[in-house]
Amino acid sequence: MPFLIAAPPPRRHHINKPRLPAGFLAYGSNYWPRLLRVSPRCGFGNGRLREWLFSGVRPRLQRRVHGGFAPPSLLSDLWPDTGNRTYSLVNDPSAADTYHGLSDCQAFFERGWSLPMELYLPDQIVLDDTSNALIGDVEETARRVNEYRPLPEEVTKRILDDLLGERVYASNAIEGNTLDLHETVTILETGRILENRRREATEARNLGKAANAVSELVPLGDDARSVEKLLEIHQMILKDTPDEYWGGRFREQGVIIESAKYQPPDHTLVPTLVSRVMEQLRREQEGKSPLLMACWAHWSLARIHPFKDGNGRISRLWQDLVLFQANLTAAIIRPEERREYLDALTAADEGDFNRLFQMTAQRVLTTFDKYLAVIAQDKDLDAFAKEIAGEADARLAEKQQLRFQKWSRKFEQLRWEFEICTGRITSQRGRVRIQFRPYNTIDRQKWETIAETGSANQTWFFTLQFDTEVKHLRYVFFFLKHYVTDLDNEDERSENRVCLLIGESDSPGMTNVRLDQIPGCPITLREVFLVDDSFVVRRASLSTGETTYERSVSPMRIAQDFIREVVLRRLT
Repeated sequence: MPFLIAAPPPRRHHINKPRLPAGFLAYGSNYWPRLLRVSPRCGFGNGRLREWLFSGVRPRLQRRVHGGFAPPSLLSDLWPDTGNRTYSLVNDPSAADTYHGLSDCQAFFERGWSLPMELYLPDQIVLDDTSNALIGDVEETARRVNEYRPLPEEVTKRILDDLLGERVYASNAIEGNTLDLHETVTILETGRILENRRREATEARNLGKAANAVSELVPLGDDARSVEKLLEIHQMILKDTPDEYWGGRFREQGVIIESAKYQPPDHTLVPTLVSRVMEQLRREQEGKSPLLMACWAHWSLARIHPFKDGNGRISRLWQDLVLFQANLTAAIIRPEERREYLDALTAADEGDFNRLFQMTAQRVLTTFDKYLAVIAQDKDLDAFAKEIAGEADARLAEKQQLRFQKWSRKFEQLRWEFEICTGRITSQRGRVRIQFRPYNTIDRQKWETIAETGSANQTWFFTLQFDTEVKHLRYVFFFLKHYVTDLDNEDERSENRVCLLIGESDSPGMTNVRLDQIPGCPITLREVFLVDDSFVVRRASLSTGETTYERSVSPMRIAQDFIREVVLRRLT
Protein backbone atom coordinates (compact mmCIF):
# COMPACT_ATOMS: atom_id res chain seq x y z
CA MET A 1 0.00 0.00 0.00
CA PRO A 2 1.22 3.54 -0.66
CA PHE A 3 1.97 5.67 2.34
CA LEU A 4 0.03 8.56 0.79
CA ILE A 5 -3.38 8.28 -0.83
CA ALA A 6 -4.68 11.20 -2.86
CA ALA A 7 -8.17 12.45 -2.02
CA PRO A 8 -10.43 14.31 -4.49
CA PRO A 9 -9.11 17.59 -5.92
CA PRO A 10 -10.04 20.97 -4.39
CA ARG A 11 -12.95 23.04 -5.66
CA ARG A 12 -12.98 26.82 -5.97
CA HIS A 13 -16.31 28.57 -5.57
CA HIS A 14 -15.23 32.16 -6.24
CA ILE A 15 -13.11 32.49 -9.36
CA ASN A 16 -12.34 36.12 -8.58
CA LYS A 17 -10.28 35.11 -5.55
CA PRO A 18 -6.50 34.96 -6.07
CA ARG A 19 -4.98 31.50 -6.38
CA LEU A 20 -3.04 30.54 -3.29
CA PRO A 21 0.54 29.29 -3.47
CA ALA A 22 1.29 25.57 -3.21
CA GLY A 23 1.42 24.31 0.34
CA PHE A 24 -1.15 26.75 1.78
CA LEU A 25 -4.91 26.54 2.01
CA ALA A 26 -7.64 29.00 2.97
CA TYR A 27 -10.61 27.52 4.81
CA GLY A 28 -14.20 28.65 4.77
CA SER A 29 -16.74 28.97 2.00
CA ASN A 30 -14.24 29.87 -0.73
CA TYR A 31 -11.94 26.84 -0.76
CA TRP A 32 -12.04 23.15 0.01
CA PRO A 33 -8.91 21.26 1.02
CA ARG A 34 -7.16 18.51 -0.85
CA LEU A 35 -6.25 15.83 1.68
CA LEU A 36 -3.68 13.07 1.66
CA ARG A 37 -4.00 10.34 4.24
CA VAL A 38 -1.04 8.73 6.02
CA SER A 39 -0.54 5.81 8.38
CA PRO A 40 -2.78 5.75 11.48
CA ARG A 41 -1.52 6.52 14.98
CA CYS A 42 1.51 8.34 13.66
CA GLY A 43 3.79 10.38 15.91
CA PHE A 44 5.17 13.66 14.69
CA GLY A 45 8.27 13.36 16.84
CA ASN A 46 9.74 10.45 14.98
CA GLY A 47 11.59 10.21 11.69
CA ARG A 48 8.57 9.15 9.64
CA LEU A 49 7.27 12.69 9.46
CA ARG A 50 10.37 13.66 7.52
CA GLU A 51 9.70 10.81 5.13
CA TRP A 52 6.10 11.92 4.63
CA LEU A 53 7.34 15.43 3.97
CA PHE A 54 9.57 13.83 1.33
CA SER A 55 6.82 14.50 -1.21
CA GLY A 56 6.44 18.15 -0.24
CA VAL A 57 3.19 17.53 1.61
CA ARG A 58 2.31 20.10 4.28
CA PRO A 59 0.49 18.87 7.44
CA ARG A 60 -2.70 20.71 8.35
CA LEU A 61 -5.14 20.08 11.18
CA GLN A 62 -7.73 22.42 12.65
CA ARG A 63 -8.69 22.86 16.25
CA ARG A 64 -12.35 23.15 17.10
CA VAL A 65 -13.05 26.49 18.83
CA HIS A 66 -16.53 27.16 20.29
CA GLY A 67 -18.28 25.21 17.56
CA GLY A 68 -16.29 26.95 14.80
CA PHE A 69 -12.88 26.40 13.24
CA ALA A 70 -9.64 28.24 13.91
CA PRO A 71 -7.17 29.01 11.07
CA PRO A 72 -4.86 26.10 10.22
CA SER A 73 -1.58 25.94 12.11
CA LEU A 74 1.86 25.69 10.51
CA LEU A 75 4.11 22.68 10.97
CA SER A 76 6.01 24.28 13.86
CA ASP A 77 2.90 24.60 16.05
CA LEU A 78 0.82 21.76 14.68
CA TRP A 79 0.67 20.20 18.12
CA PRO A 80 0.62 23.04 20.68
CA ASP A 81 0.12 20.55 23.49
CA THR A 82 -0.88 16.94 24.08
CA GLY A 83 -3.94 17.68 26.14
CA ASN A 84 -7.45 16.52 25.43
CA ARG A 85 -8.19 19.10 22.76
CA THR A 86 -10.50 17.94 19.99
CA TYR A 87 -9.04 18.02 16.47
CA SER A 88 -11.16 17.70 13.37
CA LEU A 89 -10.35 16.94 9.74
CA VAL A 90 -10.45 20.12 7.69
CA ASN A 91 -13.02 18.79 5.28
CA ASP A 92 -16.79 19.02 5.40
CA PRO A 93 -17.33 20.03 9.07
CA SER A 94 -20.61 18.12 9.23
CA ALA A 95 -18.92 14.84 8.31
CA ALA A 96 -15.55 15.28 9.98
CA ASP A 97 -14.15 12.59 12.21
CA THR A 98 -12.94 13.68 15.62
CA TYR A 99 -9.72 12.72 17.41
CA HIS A 100 -8.74 13.36 21.02
CA GLY A 101 -5.12 14.14 21.79
CA LEU A 102 -1.87 13.31 20.03
CA SER A 103 -1.73 9.64 21.02
CA ASP A 104 -5.00 8.78 19.23
CA CYS A 105 -4.40 10.98 16.20
CA GLN A 106 -4.66 9.82 12.66
CA ALA A 107 -3.04 12.67 10.78
CA PHE A 108 -4.27 14.03 7.48
CA PHE A 109 -1.94 15.89 5.20
CA GLU A 110 -2.96 18.57 2.76
CA ARG A 111 -1.12 19.27 -0.44
CA GLY A 112 -2.55 22.70 -1.22
CA TRP A 113 -2.87 23.58 -4.87
CA SER A 114 -0.10 21.28 -6.15
CA LEU A 115 -0.86 18.15 -8.10
CA PRO A 116 -1.21 14.98 -5.97
CA MET A 117 1.87 12.81 -5.72
CA GLU A 118 2.88 9.62 -3.91
CA LEU A 119 6.62 9.05 -3.67
CA TYR A 120 7.32 5.61 -2.32
CA LEU A 121 10.51 4.92 -0.41
CA PRO A 122 12.69 1.86 -1.07
CA ASP A 123 11.73 0.17 2.20
CA GLN A 124 8.05 0.35 1.21
CA ILE A 125 8.53 -1.64 -2.01
CA VAL A 126 7.39 -5.27 -1.87
CA LEU A 127 8.70 -7.66 -4.53
CA ASP A 128 6.94 -10.88 -5.55
CA ASP A 129 8.51 -14.31 -5.93
CA THR A 130 9.37 -13.77 -9.59
CA SER A 131 11.26 -10.56 -8.81
CA ASN A 132 13.11 -12.12 -5.89
CA ALA A 133 14.12 -15.08 -8.07
CA LEU A 134 15.53 -12.67 -10.64
CA ILE A 135 17.71 -11.06 -7.97
CA GLY A 136 19.39 -14.42 -7.49
CA ASP A 137 19.76 -14.90 -11.24
CA VAL A 138 21.41 -11.50 -11.64
CA GLU A 139 23.77 -12.09 -8.72
CA GLU A 140 24.78 -15.51 -10.07
CA THR A 141 25.32 -14.22 -13.62
CA ALA A 142 27.32 -11.26 -12.30
CA ARG A 143 29.49 -13.65 -10.30
CA ARG A 144 30.22 -15.68 -13.42
CA VAL A 145 31.17 -12.60 -15.42
CA ASN A 146 33.35 -11.30 -12.59
CA GLU A 147 35.29 -14.57 -12.54
CA TYR A 148 36.79 -13.52 -15.90
CA ARG A 149 37.88 -10.09 -14.67
CA PRO A 150 40.17 -8.38 -15.34
CA LEU A 151 39.33 -8.87 -19.00
CA PRO A 152 41.89 -8.30 -21.75
CA GLU A 153 41.99 -4.66 -22.81
CA GLU A 154 40.77 -5.34 -26.35
CA VAL A 155 37.83 -7.39 -25.05
CA THR A 156 36.86 -4.67 -22.57
CA LYS A 157 36.99 -1.99 -25.28
CA ARG A 158 34.85 -4.04 -27.64
CA ILE A 159 32.22 -4.67 -24.97
CA LEU A 160 32.06 -1.05 -23.81
CA ASP A 161 31.93 0.33 -27.35
CA ASP A 162 29.09 -2.02 -28.30
CA LEU A 163 27.15 -1.24 -25.11
CA LEU A 164 27.61 2.54 -25.45
CA GLY A 165 26.16 2.55 -28.94
CA GLU A 166 23.19 0.42 -27.93
CA ARG A 167 22.56 2.42 -24.72
CA VAL A 168 22.55 5.75 -26.57
CA TYR A 169 20.47 4.45 -29.47
CA ALA A 170 17.85 2.79 -27.26
CA SER A 171 17.48 5.65 -24.77
CA ASN A 172 17.14 8.28 -27.50
CA ALA A 173 14.78 6.12 -29.58
CA ILE A 174 12.42 5.75 -26.63
CA GLU A 175 12.18 9.56 -26.61
CA GLY A 176 11.37 9.69 -30.34
CA ASN A 177 14.83 10.06 -31.92
CA THR A 178 14.75 8.35 -35.35
CA LEU A 179 18.46 7.61 -35.79
CA ASP A 180 19.09 3.89 -36.21
CA LEU A 181 21.79 1.96 -34.35
CA HIS A 182 24.34 2.19 -37.18
CA GLU A 183 23.90 5.96 -37.52
CA THR A 184 24.18 6.39 -33.75
CA VAL A 185 27.40 4.36 -33.55
CA THR A 186 28.89 6.32 -36.46
CA ILE A 187 28.20 9.62 -34.68
CA LEU A 188 29.70 8.35 -31.42
CA GLU A 189 32.82 7.09 -33.18
CA THR A 190 33.40 10.09 -35.45
CA GLY A 191 31.63 12.96 -33.69
CA ARG A 192 30.24 13.98 -37.09
CA ILE A 193 26.93 15.83 -36.99
CA LEU A 194 24.48 15.11 -39.83
CA GLU A 195 23.39 18.50 -41.18
CA ASN A 196 19.96 17.31 -42.28
CA ARG A 197 19.35 15.77 -38.84
CA ARG A 198 21.35 18.09 -36.64
CA ARG A 199 19.22 17.92 -33.50
CA GLU A 200 18.97 14.12 -33.44
CA ALA A 201 22.68 13.74 -34.15
CA THR A 202 23.49 16.26 -31.41
CA GLU A 203 21.31 14.32 -28.97
CA ALA A 204 23.22 11.14 -29.78
CA ARG A 205 26.62 12.80 -29.35
CA ASN A 206 25.55 14.47 -26.10
CA LEU A 207 24.10 11.33 -24.57
CA GLY A 208 27.25 9.40 -25.45
CA LYS A 209 29.37 11.99 -23.63
CA ALA A 210 26.97 11.98 -20.68
CA ALA A 211 27.09 8.16 -20.48
CA ASN A 212 30.89 8.24 -20.43
CA ALA A 213 30.78 10.92 -17.73
CA VAL A 214 28.48 8.72 -15.63
CA SER A 215 31.02 5.89 -15.93
CA GLU A 216 33.68 8.25 -14.58
CA LEU A 217 31.50 8.95 -11.54
CA VAL A 218 31.46 5.28 -10.50
CA PRO A 219 34.68 5.40 -8.39
CA LEU A 220 33.34 8.39 -6.41
CA GLY A 221 30.90 6.20 -4.49
CA ASP A 222 28.23 8.12 -2.56
CA ASP A 223 29.75 11.46 -3.64
CA ALA A 224 28.52 10.73 -7.17
CA ARG A 225 24.92 10.51 -5.96
CA SER A 226 24.44 14.24 -5.52
CA VAL A 227 22.26 16.96 -6.95
CA GLU A 228 25.35 18.76 -8.27
CA LYS A 229 26.50 15.73 -10.29
CA LEU A 230 22.98 15.17 -11.59
CA LEU A 231 22.84 18.75 -12.88
CA GLU A 232 26.28 18.43 -14.48
CA ILE A 233 25.24 15.31 -16.40
CA HIS A 234 21.95 16.88 -17.45
CA GLN A 235 23.78 19.94 -18.79
CA MET A 236 25.76 17.63 -21.09
CA ILE A 237 22.53 16.08 -22.42
CA LEU A 238 21.08 19.43 -23.57
CA LYS A 239 24.30 21.03 -24.83
CA ASP A 240 23.97 22.69 -28.28
CA THR A 241 20.22 21.97 -28.44
CA PRO A 242 17.37 24.50 -28.56
CA ASP A 243 16.83 23.85 -24.82
CA GLU A 244 20.49 24.36 -23.90
CA TYR A 245 19.58 27.15 -21.46
CA TRP A 246 17.70 24.59 -19.36
CA GLY A 247 20.62 22.19 -19.22
CA GLY A 248 21.53 21.66 -15.57
CA ARG A 249 18.54 23.75 -14.40
CA PHE A 250 15.39 22.52 -12.72
CA ARG A 251 12.17 23.43 -14.47
CA GLU A 252 10.50 26.62 -13.33
CA GLN A 253 6.94 25.88 -14.31
CA GLY A 254 4.39 23.11 -14.07
CA VAL A 255 4.20 20.45 -16.75
CA ILE A 256 1.43 18.23 -18.06
CA ILE A 257 2.46 14.93 -19.65
CA GLU A 258 -0.06 13.95 -22.31
CA SER A 259 -1.76 10.57 -21.80
CA ALA A 260 0.03 10.08 -18.46
CA LYS A 261 -2.17 8.79 -15.64
CA TYR A 262 -0.13 10.61 -12.99
CA GLN A 263 1.35 14.07 -13.39
CA PRO A 264 4.61 15.48 -11.98
CA PRO A 265 4.60 17.66 -8.84
CA ASP A 266 4.60 21.44 -8.78
CA HIS A 267 7.93 22.94 -9.89
CA THR A 268 8.41 24.61 -6.49
CA LEU A 269 8.83 21.15 -4.92
CA VAL A 270 11.38 19.83 -7.42
CA PRO A 271 14.65 20.94 -5.69
CA THR A 272 13.55 19.46 -2.36
CA LEU A 273 12.32 16.21 -3.90
CA VAL A 274 15.48 15.64 -5.95
CA SER A 275 17.62 16.40 -2.90
CA ARG A 276 15.66 13.81 -0.89
CA VAL A 277 16.10 11.24 -3.65
CA MET A 278 19.85 11.71 -3.52
CA GLU A 279 19.76 11.43 0.28
CA GLN A 280 17.97 8.11 -0.05
CA LEU A 281 20.52 6.84 -2.57
CA ARG A 282 23.39 7.80 -0.26
CA ARG A 283 21.72 6.26 2.77
CA GLU A 284 22.69 2.71 3.63
CA GLN A 285 19.77 0.47 2.62
CA GLU A 286 20.13 -2.61 4.78
CA GLY A 287 18.92 -5.73 3.03
CA LYS A 288 17.95 -3.89 -0.19
CA SER A 289 19.21 -5.21 -3.51
CA PRO A 290 21.29 -2.71 -5.55
CA LEU A 291 19.04 -3.72 -8.42
CA LEU A 292 16.03 -2.43 -6.49
CA MET A 293 17.79 0.83 -5.56
CA ALA A 294 18.72 1.40 -9.21
CA CYS A 295 15.13 0.74 -10.31
CA TRP A 296 13.83 3.09 -7.59
CA ALA A 297 16.28 5.85 -8.61
CA HIS A 298 15.08 5.52 -12.21
CA TRP A 299 11.41 5.66 -11.26
CA SER A 300 11.66 8.48 -8.69
CA LEU A 301 13.49 10.85 -11.05
CA ALA A 302 11.07 10.06 -13.86
CA ARG A 303 8.17 10.59 -11.44
CA ILE A 304 9.45 13.97 -10.25
CA HIS A 305 10.22 15.04 -13.84
CA PRO A 306 12.69 17.69 -12.60
CA PHE A 307 13.76 19.15 -15.95
CA LYS A 308 12.15 20.78 -18.95
CA ASP A 309 13.64 18.13 -21.26
CA GLY A 310 15.85 15.06 -20.92
CA ASN A 311 14.06 13.52 -17.90
CA GLY A 312 13.86 10.00 -19.31
CA ARG A 313 17.47 9.98 -20.45
CA ILE A 314 18.84 11.27 -17.14
CA SER A 315 16.65 8.80 -15.20
CA ARG A 316 18.02 5.83 -17.17
CA LEU A 317 21.59 7.12 -16.81
CA TRP A 318 21.19 7.43 -13.05
CA GLN A 319 19.85 3.88 -12.92
CA ASP A 320 22.99 2.74 -14.74
CA LEU A 321 25.17 4.67 -12.26
CA VAL A 322 23.69 2.77 -9.32
CA LEU A 323 24.08 -0.52 -11.20
CA PHE A 324 27.70 0.20 -12.15
CA GLN A 325 28.59 1.10 -8.57
CA ALA A 326 27.22 -2.29 -7.47
CA ASN A 327 29.49 -4.03 -10.04
CA LEU A 328 26.50 -4.83 -12.23
CA THR A 329 25.91 -3.64 -15.79
CA ALA A 330 23.57 -1.41 -17.80
CA ALA A 331 19.85 -2.17 -18.14
CA ILE A 332 19.10 -1.24 -21.76
CA ILE A 333 15.36 -0.76 -22.34
CA ARG A 334 14.83 -1.44 -26.04
CA PRO A 335 12.75 0.89 -28.23
CA GLU A 336 10.28 -1.85 -29.11
CA GLU A 337 9.55 -2.23 -25.38
CA ARG A 338 8.50 1.42 -25.02
CA ARG A 339 4.81 0.72 -24.36
CA GLU A 340 5.59 -2.02 -21.85
CA TYR A 341 8.18 0.26 -20.21
CA LEU A 342 5.72 3.16 -19.83
CA ASP A 343 3.08 0.82 -18.43
CA ALA A 344 5.63 -0.48 -15.92
CA LEU A 345 6.39 3.09 -14.79
CA THR A 346 2.66 3.74 -14.35
CA ALA A 347 2.29 0.55 -12.32
CA ALA A 348 5.15 1.76 -10.10
CA ASP A 349 3.32 5.07 -9.64
CA GLU A 350 0.52 2.97 -8.16
CA GLY A 351 2.87 1.06 -5.85
CA ASP A 352 3.52 -2.10 -7.91
CA PHE A 353 7.22 -2.07 -8.79
CA ASN A 354 7.40 -5.68 -9.97
CA ARG A 355 6.89 -5.02 -13.68
CA LEU A 356 9.54 -2.29 -13.79
CA PHE A 357 11.89 -4.31 -11.60
CA GLN A 358 11.53 -7.46 -13.71
CA MET A 359 12.11 -5.52 -16.92
CA THR A 360 15.24 -3.95 -15.41
CA ALA A 361 16.53 -7.30 -14.17
CA GLN A 362 15.91 -8.97 -17.53
CA ARG A 363 17.75 -6.19 -19.36
CA VAL A 364 20.70 -6.50 -16.95
CA LEU A 365 20.79 -10.25 -17.63
CA THR A 366 20.65 -9.61 -21.38
CA THR A 367 23.59 -7.21 -21.14
CA PHE A 368 25.55 -9.71 -19.08
CA ASP A 369 24.83 -12.30 -21.79
CA LYS A 370 26.52 -9.98 -24.27
CA TYR A 371 29.54 -9.81 -21.97
CA LEU A 372 29.63 -13.59 -21.91
CA ALA A 373 29.21 -13.82 -25.69
CA VAL A 374 32.18 -11.55 -26.33
CA ILE A 375 34.28 -13.34 -23.71
CA ALA A 376 33.40 -16.66 -25.35
CA GLN A 377 35.03 -15.59 -28.58
CA ASP A 378 38.40 -15.69 -26.81
CA LYS A 379 37.76 -18.94 -24.94
CA ASP A 380 37.13 -22.57 -25.76
CA LEU A 381 33.46 -22.38 -26.75
CA ASP A 382 32.47 -25.87 -25.68
CA ALA A 383 34.06 -25.58 -22.24
CA PHE A 384 32.64 -22.08 -21.80
CA ALA A 385 29.09 -23.17 -22.75
CA LYS A 386 29.16 -26.04 -20.22
CA GLU A 387 30.49 -23.73 -17.53
CA ILE A 388 27.86 -21.04 -18.13
CA ALA A 389 24.91 -23.48 -18.43
CA GLY A 390 24.05 -25.08 -15.07
CA GLU A 391 22.29 -23.40 -12.27
CA ALA A 392 21.74 -19.73 -13.20
CA ASP A 393 18.19 -20.33 -14.37
CA ALA A 394 17.33 -23.45 -12.31
CA ARG A 395 14.53 -21.76 -10.40
CA LEU A 396 12.93 -20.45 -13.60
CA ALA A 397 11.39 -23.89 -14.23
CA GLU A 398 9.27 -23.63 -11.06
CA LYS A 399 6.85 -21.08 -12.52
CA GLN A 400 5.56 -20.56 -16.03
CA GLN A 401 6.56 -16.89 -16.03
CA LEU A 402 10.12 -17.72 -15.08
CA ARG A 403 10.27 -20.49 -17.69
CA PHE A 404 9.28 -18.02 -20.39
CA GLN A 405 11.84 -15.45 -19.23
CA LYS A 406 14.60 -18.05 -19.44
CA TRP A 407 13.50 -19.15 -22.93
CA SER A 408 13.29 -15.54 -24.14
CA ARG A 409 16.71 -14.62 -22.82
CA LYS A 410 18.44 -17.64 -24.40
CA PHE A 411 16.94 -16.95 -27.82
CA GLU A 412 17.88 -13.27 -27.52
CA GLN A 413 21.43 -14.47 -26.89
CA LEU A 414 21.22 -16.57 -30.06
CA ARG A 415 19.94 -13.56 -32.02
CA TRP A 416 22.79 -11.46 -30.61
CA GLU A 417 25.31 -14.02 -31.95
CA PHE A 418 23.80 -13.72 -35.44
CA GLU A 419 24.02 -9.92 -35.19
CA ILE A 420 27.70 -10.08 -34.13
CA CYS A 421 28.62 -12.43 -36.98
CA THR A 422 26.77 -10.47 -39.69
CA GLY A 423 28.25 -7.20 -38.46
CA ARG A 424 31.77 -8.56 -38.59
CA ILE A 425 31.32 -9.89 -42.16
CA THR A 426 29.82 -6.63 -43.42
CA SER A 427 32.61 -4.61 -41.78
CA GLN A 428 35.16 -6.44 -43.98
CA ARG A 429 33.71 -4.58 -47.01
CA GLY A 430 33.85 -7.68 -49.20
CA ARG A 431 31.53 -8.62 -52.04
CA VAL A 432 29.02 -10.23 -49.67
CA ARG A 433 26.85 -7.89 -47.63
CA ILE A 434 24.50 -9.06 -44.89
CA GLN A 435 21.74 -6.94 -43.39
CA PHE A 436 20.41 -7.96 -39.97
CA ARG A 437 16.92 -6.85 -38.92
CA PRO A 438 15.48 -7.80 -35.49
CA TYR A 439 11.79 -8.01 -34.56
CA ASN A 440 10.08 -8.02 -31.17
CA THR A 441 10.44 -11.20 -29.18
CA ILE A 442 7.06 -12.89 -28.84
CA ASP A 443 5.34 -12.25 -25.51
CA ARG A 444 4.35 -14.88 -22.98
CA GLN A 445 0.76 -15.20 -24.21
CA LYS A 446 1.87 -15.86 -27.78
CA TRP A 447 4.56 -18.26 -26.53
CA GLU A 448 1.94 -20.31 -24.70
CA THR A 449 -0.42 -20.22 -27.70
CA ILE A 450 2.27 -21.61 -30.00
CA ALA A 451 3.20 -24.35 -27.51
CA GLU A 452 -0.45 -25.46 -27.20
CA THR A 453 -1.93 -24.92 -30.67
CA GLY A 454 1.11 -24.99 -32.96
CA SER A 455 1.19 -21.46 -34.37
CA ALA A 456 0.31 -17.78 -33.93
CA ASN A 457 0.36 -14.57 -35.96
CA GLN A 458 3.40 -12.29 -36.29
CA THR A 459 6.11 -14.58 -34.93
CA TRP A 460 9.10 -13.28 -36.94
CA PHE A 461 12.19 -13.05 -34.78
CA PHE A 462 14.79 -11.63 -37.20
CA THR A 463 15.74 -11.63 -40.90
CA LEU A 464 19.06 -11.87 -42.72
CA GLN A 465 19.38 -10.28 -46.19
CA PHE A 466 22.37 -11.62 -48.17
CA ASP A 467 23.42 -9.52 -51.18
CA THR A 468 26.08 -9.88 -53.86
CA GLU A 469 26.33 -8.11 -57.19
CA VAL A 470 24.25 -10.77 -58.90
CA LYS A 471 22.25 -12.58 -56.23
CA HIS A 472 19.94 -11.63 -53.35
CA LEU A 473 18.56 -13.98 -50.71
CA ARG A 474 16.50 -13.31 -47.61
CA TYR A 475 16.09 -15.67 -44.66
CA VAL A 476 13.31 -15.25 -42.12
CA PHE A 477 13.69 -16.81 -38.65
CA PHE A 478 10.27 -17.35 -37.06
CA PHE A 479 8.68 -19.30 -34.17
CA LEU A 480 6.41 -22.36 -34.41
CA LYS A 481 5.75 -25.42 -32.30
CA HIS A 482 8.33 -28.22 -32.13
CA TYR A 483 6.78 -31.52 -33.16
CA VAL A 484 8.18 -34.63 -31.52
CA THR A 485 9.80 -37.28 -33.71
CA ASP A 486 11.52 -40.60 -33.06
CA LEU A 487 14.75 -38.67 -32.62
CA ASP A 488 13.52 -36.88 -29.47
CA ASN A 489 14.74 -38.31 -26.19
CA GLU A 490 12.76 -38.44 -22.95
CA ASP A 491 13.72 -34.91 -21.83
CA GLU A 492 12.83 -33.46 -25.22
CA ARG A 493 9.39 -35.13 -25.10
CA SER A 494 8.63 -33.90 -21.57
CA GLU A 495 6.82 -30.69 -22.58
CA ASN A 496 5.47 -28.68 -25.50
CA ARG A 497 8.25 -26.54 -26.92
CA VAL A 498 8.47 -23.48 -29.14
CA CYS A 499 11.16 -23.78 -31.82
CA LEU A 500 12.85 -21.48 -34.35
CA LEU A 501 12.40 -22.30 -38.06
CA ILE A 502 13.84 -20.70 -41.21
CA GLY A 503 12.21 -19.61 -44.47
CA GLU A 504 13.91 -18.44 -47.69
CA SER A 505 12.96 -16.06 -50.51
CA ASP A 506 14.98 -14.49 -53.32
CA SER A 507 13.43 -11.02 -52.87
CA PRO A 508 11.61 -9.12 -50.07
CA GLY A 509 8.27 -9.24 -51.89
CA MET A 510 8.25 -13.00 -52.51
CA THR A 511 6.66 -15.62 -50.28
CA ASN A 512 9.01 -17.28 -47.83
CA VAL A 513 9.41 -21.03 -48.27
CA ARG A 514 10.52 -23.16 -45.35
CA LEU A 515 13.89 -24.79 -45.92
CA ASP A 516 12.27 -28.20 -45.24
CA GLN A 517 10.06 -27.64 -48.29
CA ILE A 518 12.83 -26.70 -50.76
CA PRO A 519 13.99 -29.77 -52.75
CA GLY A 520 17.73 -30.31 -52.49
CA CYS A 521 18.25 -27.32 -50.20
CA PRO A 522 21.99 -27.14 -49.37
CA ILE A 523 21.41 -25.48 -45.98
CA THR A 524 21.52 -28.14 -43.25
CA LEU A 525 20.07 -26.05 -40.39
CA ARG A 526 16.30 -26.62 -40.21
CA GLU A 527 15.18 -26.05 -36.60
CA VAL A 528 16.48 -24.81 -33.22
CA PHE A 529 14.78 -25.44 -29.86
CA LEU A 530 15.71 -25.26 -26.18
CA VAL A 531 15.91 -28.08 -23.64
CA ASP A 532 16.63 -26.89 -20.10
CA ASP A 533 19.26 -24.26 -20.99
CA SER A 534 20.93 -25.98 -23.96
CA PHE A 535 20.16 -25.60 -27.66
CA VAL A 536 19.21 -28.61 -29.78
CA VAL A 537 19.67 -28.29 -33.55
CA ARG A 538 17.84 -30.36 -36.19
CA ARG A 539 19.86 -30.76 -39.39
CA ALA A 540 19.25 -32.42 -42.76
CA SER A 541 22.05 -34.50 -44.25
CA LEU A 542 23.07 -33.33 -47.76
CA SER A 543 24.11 -36.80 -48.87
CA THR A 544 21.24 -38.93 -47.55
CA GLY A 545 18.54 -36.37 -46.71
CA GLU A 546 18.10 -37.96 -43.29
CA THR A 547 17.36 -35.80 -40.25
CA THR A 548 19.75 -35.73 -37.30
CA TYR A 549 19.87 -33.92 -33.94
CA GLU A 550 22.85 -32.11 -32.43
CA ARG A 551 22.56 -31.37 -28.74
CA SER A 552 24.21 -28.78 -26.46
CA VAL A 553 25.19 -26.60 -29.41
CA SER A 554 26.51 -23.14 -28.57
CA PRO A 555 24.68 -20.08 -29.96
CA MET A 556 27.87 -18.86 -31.69
CA ARG A 557 28.33 -22.13 -33.56
CA ILE A 558 24.68 -22.10 -34.73
CA ALA A 559 25.12 -18.61 -36.19
CA GLN A 560 28.52 -19.29 -37.77
CA ASP A 561 27.47 -22.61 -39.36
CA PHE A 562 24.35 -21.12 -40.90
CA ILE A 563 26.06 -18.04 -42.35
CA ARG A 564 28.95 -20.15 -43.67
CA GLU A 565 26.56 -22.51 -45.50
CA VAL A 566 24.57 -19.68 -47.10
CA VAL A 567 27.67 -17.86 -48.32
CA LEU A 568 29.52 -20.95 -49.60
CA ARG A 569 26.60 -23.02 -50.89
CA ARG A 570 24.01 -20.48 -52.04
CA LEU A 571 25.87 -17.31 -53.01
CA THR A 572 29.20 -18.47 -54.44
